[in-house]
Amino acid sequence: MYCFDGSGTILWSQVFDRGTQDDIVDIVVDDQDVTYVLMQDQRYDIGGWGDIYLFAIDPAGGLLWEAVWTGQGTGYGYRDIPYDLALDPTLDRLYVVGATRTPAARLDQLILAYDTAGNLLWTWIRNGPALMRDKDWLSHVGVVPGGGLVATGRSPSTANNGFDVYTVRCDEDGNTIWEATHPSSGADESPRAFTSLPSGECFVATGTGRVLHYDSNGALLHDFHPLPTGYGHLQSVGLGVDSHGHLVAWGYAAKAGDFDCFLAVGDLSTTPVLVAWDVVRVAPGSDENVSPYAPAPPFHLDAADRLLVGCTTNAPGLAGGILRYTVP
Repeated sequence: MYCFDGSGTILWSQVFDRGTQDDIVDIVVDDQDVTYVLMQDQRYDIGGWGDIYLFAIDPAGGLLWEAVWTGQGTGYGYRDIPYDLALDPTLDRLYVVGATRTPAARLDQLILAYDTAGNLLWTWIRNGPALMRDKDWLSHVGVVPGGGLVATGRSPSTANNGFDVYTVRCDEDGNTIWEATHPSSGADESPRAFTSLPSGECFVATGTGRVLHYDSNGALLHDFHPLPTGYGHLQSVGLGVDSHGHLVAWGYAAKAGDFDCFLAVGDLSTTPVLVAWDVVRVAPGSDENVSPYAPAPPFHLDAADRLLVGCTTNAPGLAGGILRYTVP
């Protein structure tokens, strides 16, 4: 892992070696320049189990502490998978979401809460419907400052072979405040992107391209498809809310056999939601794309409504690039 300054100079580097396949999943930095690193240790050589690791690094690159969560057991059939990390500076609290597996229960949804000294405060585990494809997990988390978190993930549908969207809000002590399930029509609705507001309001982009908008009490306010005219197979991989309260989505969609990246801005004050688009096509016949499976897709919306996004292309002589927008 490397830390760079604004001019690209390496300030420090750190190596995490657990003697197995170690994957960094997410990184957050607090206002004291302490870096928190979420990592998974995958031990394929002894049955495929793994643990969740959380590290803190000081501004000079020194290791402050490490915390290890070994889950509900070790050995064959047990595995713990981290997906996302969030920091609440008002409570000096870190939240990890993911999944935990046992040989009997398969994958269960998981939330871990730590203080910023690395002490585990509480654990939240939910086992969804007991089906053969029992693969529940939480993939995204947002902070409600001073008031807990809101997280989303997937759970197998009891009505068909798809996966539902499951969203939950917990208080700072791990108590469930509300939960909401958006049913699948038979497809995999696993969340691809997520953003939340300090109030607990949140937005989820599903695996079929829909955007779900929940208020702070878990009521579904909007369910819409920000699809450009003439396009299909939409995937939103980045979501944000600008200073005017507009939803901003970045992703890709298909048209006439090609994939193009798109920027969508939705006016949430209207019913149905009015959406404006900008489509990125480098050349006719080229494919532009952005991976929905990257740990942190290239999407950054700042307080001045400046948006930086990235995409790849197979246009001749090009590989991809970074685009900058000023969101209207």
